[in-house]
Amino acid sequence: MGRIRRSTAALFVRLMDELGYQRFAVVGHDRGALVAFRLGLDFPAAISQIAVLDVIPQGDLWPALSGVGTVFAAHLPFLAQPPDLPERMIAADPDLFFGHFLDSWQSPPGQLTADVRAAYLAACRKPETIAAICADYRAGAFIDPGHDQADAGAGRRLRMPVLAGWQDPGEQVLPFGPAKIWASWATNLSTVTYQCGHFIAEQQPVALCADLCRLLEKDG
Repeated sequence: MGRIRRSTAALFVRLMDELGYQRFAVVGHDRGALVAFRLGLDFPAAISQIAVLDVIPQGDLWPALSGVGTVFAAHLPFLAQPPDLPERMIAADPDLFFGHFLDSWQSPPGQLTADVRAAYLAACRKPETIAAICADYRAGAFIDPGHDQADAGAGRRLRMPVLAGWQDPGEQVLPFGPAKIWASWATNLSTVTYQCGHFIAEQQPVALCADLCRLLEKDG
């Protein structure tokens, strides 16, 4: 099934402890933000501040997907299919598959430089990378939501300062409200919408850096 967010978070805490850090801030984008979310829930004493970018918890995501909005999230159930159907289909033309998302998830288009785009594609051509991506999405569909729902039911929340940021969806109507969802999880929440596509760090680095600096100034 692949490494779930809970075990990945535990590895991060062990790594940081070995590096001499018992308490630290964490910033995550998309799948990495799901690890940041799990770090905050499972290891609150170790996490001072959290930034989660362009994602919502898996326990909230799957119930929210319905109607025409699911067209824009078609990769989620596809990548979660049992092995090795998605792996073989992607491997037939990985540049076409991953290039579609690299190009269509930019707003405005063409903002990722050619060398950055090439680096993404080079990494994603590797069979082991494709397998790891599919395993991650399977865990996100079949394991992580259960952990999220159990924590929600137990009243577990993020008590440290949290910044939740996401892209401007433009004319697309999201099937969920990111601010409302993150407010249900974080008691000390700031939110921001970035005028760009999915790749916030690449497309809005100055604005993101300023927001992260403000987050790190907050008492965790």
